[in-house]
Amino acid sequence: MLTFWRKVLDEFISTHSVDNSGTKMENMNLNTYIQVEKKDVDQQLFVTAETSLQKLVSVSENHSSFCTGHFKLKKRTQKGHVAAIRFTCDKDKHHSVLWSSSPYLPNGEYMVNSRIFHGYECSGMLPVHYNRFSQGANIGHINKSKQSYMFDKYKRFVDEEYNDSIETALMEEVGMYEDLTSIDIMTDARHGWRKNAKDSSVVAIGEKMHKVLKCEHITKADDFVSQRHEKLGTQRIYQYLDDNDVKVGIHSHDRNMSITSWYVNLE
Repeated sequence: MLTFWRKVLDEFISTHSVDNSGTKMENMNLNTYIQVEKKDVDQQLFVTAETSLQKLVSVSENHSSFCTGHFKLKKRTQKGHVAAIRFTCDKDKHHSVLWSSSPYLPNGEYMVNSRIFHGYECSGMLPVHYNRFSQGANIGHINKSKQSYMFDKYKRFVDEEYNDSIETALMEEVGMYEDLTSIDIMTDARHGWRKNAKDSSVVAIGEKMHKVLKCEHITKADDFVSQRHEKLGTQRIYQYLDDNDVKVGIHSHDRNMSITSWYVNLE
């Protein structure tokens, strides 16, 4: 009888020992590799954040601690580049979770949408480029009304940063000259396209520091003739410098005769 109980005890210890954990891990399906078929390549994609993904894992672990059921995807709603997904337990329909692939910012906006919009605005992409990229990648899309709302809020902060930047650049440029009578500048224009451009950006940089002192955006609402955009932008740059009591000594620019003629008459 004693031998029998020893065998039972040995069997219990071997079954519940730590050394057996490796065998248990081998029996678990922990492989995350998924290979899709041709019919699945057009499935809707979305962008997620690390914290949201970790939250989903945590909720799933909590659910498995009191229920043997598994979460199944019941409904998915695309909100820009974010997916709001409803998971429901296959054993108890009352076990339901609504998960968002993005955390929220303090203002209630999705962080993922705001971050992608930030990259879109700072990259120099035009709206048509963003639309084509989003549709081609199938990662969702921020609609026009939402883009306009985000742009209006974003513009205020960009304007503040821009004004601080050019003010600092102008002070640094002036500080590089021993005599404070004038500074030397370089200007150039970037046109929207080669012929009959709808808009142009005229930029002035300091000759010493090579930092942007002023940027003027000229459209056909300012002057219908696109050939005059660079001249008008240059005039506004001079007005800005004059308002800040800064005179121009040497002005370097490309072979735009209208600017040369205007500058000669200015002197």
